[in-house]
Amino acid sequence: MRKLGQHAWRLAVTLLGISALPLWAQPSRAVELARARQYWYGGLFWGVVAQLWMFAVLFWMVRSGWAVRLRDWAERRLRRRWSGIAAFTAVALTVLAVAEFPFSVYLGFFRERSFGFERQGMVGWLSDWGKSYGVEVFAVALAAVLLYWVLGRGRPWGAARHWSTAALRAWVPCVALMVLAVAIEPVFIAPLFYRYTRMRPSPLRTELLQMAHRAGIPAIAIYIQHSGRISSHTNAYVVGLLGTERIVIYSTLLRADTPAEVEFVMAHEMGHYVMHHIWIGTLFGAAVLLGFLFLSFWLYGRWAPGLGYRGLADVAGLPLIALLLSGMFFLAAPGINAFSRYLEHQADAYGLRHCPDPAAAITGFRKDLRTDLIDPNPPRWIVWWFFNHPTDAQRIAYAKRYCRRHGIPIPPRTAAVRPKPAPRSPPS
Repeated sequence: MRKLGQHAWRLAVTLLGISALPLWAQPSRAVELARARQYWYGGLFWGVVAQLWMFAVLFWMVRSGWAVRLRDWAERRLRRRWSGIAAFTAVALTVLAVAEFPFSVYLGFFRERSFGFERQGMVGWLSDWGKSYGVEVFAVALAAVLLYWVLGRGRPWGAARHWSTAALRAWVPCVALMVLAVAIEPVFIAPLFYRYTRMRPSPLRTELLQMAHRAGIPAIAIYIQHSGRISSHTNAYVVGLLGTERIVIYSTLLRADTPAEVEFVMAHEMGHYVMHHIWIGTLFGAAVLLGFLFLSFWLYGRWAPGLGYRGLADVAGLPLIALLLSGMFFLAAPGINAFSRYLEHQADAYGLRHCPDPAAAITGFRKDLRTDLIDPNPPRWIVWWFFNHPTDAQRIAYAKRYCRRHGIPIPPRTAAVRPKPAPRSPPS
């Protein structure tokens, strides 16, 4: 009975975000580790619960006949087929958004605020949620209209009659829309939520441009994402395709990290750019999607007659396709995340070779525990299933090995700001 009580208390510690010991009774690092584990593991737990709940809602749409009734309603109300498809998609997405809203507001607002990350009020958060919902409805409805036009009446092919043909036809517009979405997101979508400005002239900007020049990178835009009024999370990323490529740095990262640490982060992001990881990731996602579409439409062809669907081009089958695809991506998460971790490790190696102070990577990764409550060494099964980056412990260990090989002093754990060393010659 005592052991049962201990297990129940540990579960509460993880899921509810309470400390196993009073904060005053814990050492500083123990406090940080406890809060990081509460934040990450509790968030992962409720995220999986939310995902399973959405599976259940989609299954209800499919099994109860709700999707068929919604299709019939849209056809009676709207004469044009494309408008009926758009209306069906918008209503279905609204139902899903309402069903998911309790999880969204808890995970995205209340939980983030309780851990000190969320800085805007409820009105601001609801405004961002509403904008996200509007963008999603518009984009998915447009994609559905294009998809069912290709499946149903797209000339010169005629209607798709075999599941393999339907999968191939669905895949082509999906990939085209993926590329388009990556290209326009930094220009049209992201500015709806954050303010962006080009990085102003400064010694740091000069050093970053010199790093890019030494690495053979042509002029690339560096933008500051002013995220401090919304969240205290730190980050940087490469985004864009087809001429919209850019490197984005959170304003919170510039405040939290030293210039040397920012330079390593930027060298890491330049590695993604130089090694074409956005294109590689897009092609990888397209290949995975093709396999999943084949399997989804094969299952669709077997189950559609018993569910009242009229064929492969019936919009009533959209919730079934969504359920199958989302379930497959959920189960394939370990493989997809392993590929992502491989690309991130490549970018880390590139960053260490090209930043002026490789040891700054170590101090920067150590800060993640405090700035973003990232557990540096989570259980292996959590890394295997959920992590799309190597753990901070793995990244620190690799950076230490690199520093030892090149005779670079490893900063002690208590070091705050290291003096900037003289610039090294670029690697061959």
